Amino acid sequence: DVNVDEQMRVMKEQQAKVIIGLTSFIYRVTVLARDRYDLRSLGLKAIICSSEPLSEAVRHEMEAAWGCKCLSQYGLTEMGLATTIECQVQTGLHINEADFMVEVIDPDTGKKLPPGEEGELIWTSLSFHGSPLLRYRSYDISKFIVPPCDCGHVTVGKIGKPKGRRNAATKIGLGEHIFPALFDEAIMKVHGVLNYQLVLTKPSFRDHLHFTVEYNGDMVKGKEEVLTAIMELEEIRSGLENDLLDPVEVEMREVTSEFTPKMKPIIDQRERFDS
Repeated sequence: DVNVDEQMRVMKEQQAKVIIGLTSFIYRVTVLARDRYDLRSLGLKAIICSSEPLSEAVRHEMEAAWGCKCLSQYGLTEMGLATTIECQVQTGLHINEADFMVEVIDPDTGKKLPPGEEGELIWTSLSFHGSPLLRYRSYDISKFIVPPCDCGHVTVGKIGKPKGRRNAATKIGLGEHIFPALFDEAIMKVHGVLNYQLVLTKPSFRDHLHFTVEYNGDMVKGKEEVLTAIMELEEIRSGLENDLLDPVEVEMREVTSEFTPKMKPIIDQRERFDS
C-alpha cells in the first residue's frame, strides 16, 4: 500500500533532500500528494528514478510538482544494479567507466555500432572478482554518446535513455511496432493518470486494444483525454484507417492504495500473432 501521509511525515522529519526509488512508486506518491501538500516546500534537490523507465511525460509531471530535477538511473542486477545515471543536463546517462565497459551492437548480427546509432547494450564488468561478466547482453535498446557533455565532463561517455527491451515490442495492424515507451509518452502526459495496462486480443481479423487506466480525477474528462492521446499516435491511426484495428477501448479505474511494482504494461493474448 502507498501511505502518502506516512511518506510525507518521514520526509519532513528526516529533512530529506534527495529521494530515490521505483519510478512508478515515486510518481504515485506525487500524484496522490500534490493536491494535499506543498511538495515544493520540502526543498528537494533531486529525484532519482530507478529500476523502471522514466518517460518524459512522467518526468515533466514530477519536476512541476516537486520543483527539482528528476533524474534517470539505469542498471542491471547482474552488474550490481546502477551502471549509469543522468546529470543535470538530462541528455543521456553517464557511464561508470571505472567499473563497466558498454558497447552497442546490432541485435541481429552482433556487429558493433558507431556512436549515435541505436542498438542493444552489452556490458563488461571491469572490477568484479566473484562473477565477472564479459559482453553480457542486456536486451535494452539505446545508443552510445561520446563526450564532452554540457555538464562539464569531457572524458566520461554516456548512453541515451534506454527505450525499452527488445522483447517488449510487439506489432499491430500493418506491422506497426508498439512498445511501452510509446504509450508511456502518450497516456502518462494526461494529468491525473497513475498507471495503465494494455491487453491485446484478436477476436477476428482485427487487433483489439483494451486499455485499463488508473486515474485520479473526473473520470469522464480523463477518459476523453486519454482516448485523444492514444488516437494521436500514428501507429493507432494507421491501423484504424486500414481497418485492421477495432475501435480502441479505454476503461477508467479509481485510484486505490495498492501498489504493484514493475507491472507489465502490455499483455498480448493473441493466438494468431506473427512476431
